Amino acid sequence: MGPGRPAGLTAAAAALCACAAGCFDSGLEGPNPRRRPSSDEIPVIARIDPPSAPRGATVTAYGSGFRSGAAVLLDGTEVQVLSVLAGRVVFRALGDSAGPVCVRVVNADGTFAEVESGLSIYLTVPYGPEIDSVSWAFGPVPGGVPFIVHGRNFSSGTAVMIGGVPATETDVVHAGMVRGLTPACFGPPGPRPVYVTNPTGQFNILAEGYEYRDLGAAGALLFGRVEFEQRQVLPEGLSGALVPECCPYVRLEALEAYPRTGAWTAHADGRGYWSLAVASGQMRVRAYAAARTPLSPAENVVVLSDDLSNSLYGLETQLFSVEAGTASELDLVAPAEEPYYPAGAFSAARTAALCSAMAEEKTGSALPLVRIFWKAGNASSLSTSFFTMKDFGAGEVPVLYVLGGVSGYLDMSDTDEYDEAVVAHEF
Repeated sequence: MGPGRPAGLTAAAAALCACAAGCFDSGLEGPNPRRRPSSDEIPVIARIDPPSAPRGATVTAYGSGFRSGAAVLLDGTEVQVLSVLAGRVVFRALGDSAGPVCVRVVNADGTFAEVESGLSIYLTVPYGPEIDSVSWAFGPVPGGVPFIVHGRNFSSGTAVMIGGVPATETDVVHAGMVRGLTPACFGPPGPRPVYVTNPTGQFNILAEGYEYRDLGAAGALLFGRVEFEQRQVLPEGLSGALVPECCPYVRLEALEAYPRTGAWTAHADGRGYWSLAVASGQMRVRAYAAARTPLSPAENVVVLSDDLSNSLYGLETQLFSVEAGTASELDLVAPAEEPYYPAGAFSAARTAALCSAMAEEKTGSALPLVRIFWKAGNASSLSTSFFTMKDFGAGEVPVLYVLGGVSGYLDMSDTDEYDEAVVAHEF
């Protein structure tokens, strides 16, 4: 397949992208977790149509798992629901909010799905589009590979141009996201502005929002998203169903097959999307529970099994073949299952990375490396966590023991609805 279309690991995704999850270079054994309350399917919102509407208009949320009696909240305010089917909920764009609003669909049992900035409500004049960032923000000169624009106030029929050339197959998923395929590069490789224009003529520009790269005759592109499985918190406890959560800023590596003659490293963006320009050949891809937040020159969050083995939690794909001139999508998901329950480690990394990014934004300074020691298990009756300074041979550094029981006893810990709150509190 030529470079103009994503070769994709689509048909063979289940077999090819099955991840071996655990602690790299570790003999860690994962104990059984606490039993979880069962529940019905967690709802999912796949599309909101129209993504931009006047107050009082009828709007439809398409997806799955919606059940009779479901409620719709816009920025926390319940609005009128006109009909509910398993695959769609029809409601009115009402309430006190205007501009971009969060859309949440809540089933009677408390399970929910939501999309931040999923709908833009206007009174008389539609709000103009705003661009926050672009995911999969570089690609080959011939184009034809996916990209995602994140922002607000995108409406049906929104057009995207990269470097003044129209993108193809643009799709407004909701008011905060537009997907499409890149056009061929006009001129030499390098950064290009991204233009977004609504049908009303309102537009916005992100300077140097996308970069064209010459991947060479043997080059190829790998791209995807890193997520971890999480159980939604219900009034009676954790749900038995799993929902995906993104892993922002985590480290990705592509490693050539034996003998390993090459390796490529990148970090996911703030929404968990990643891209790697690699050479063709046999390789595998790894994702680590380690993060580098925007202002940091090096990783400033790592999640390890203990303070002796120095083993990072991670995921690894099976060996697969990469052909020159192709672009392949490869999504990685950390499972919430034994033996290592790596979803808990990636959840800790995600919370710490978001806390770090927020602190950097407020202070304007990068934070030092924080080591988080985490294990799956059950120690709810013990002291749950603590923060300290520890010397590993090069001076004292910040250390966070997450749900690790008592000091010095790291064989048991927990993996439950309190993980995020504990990490954020200790951070």
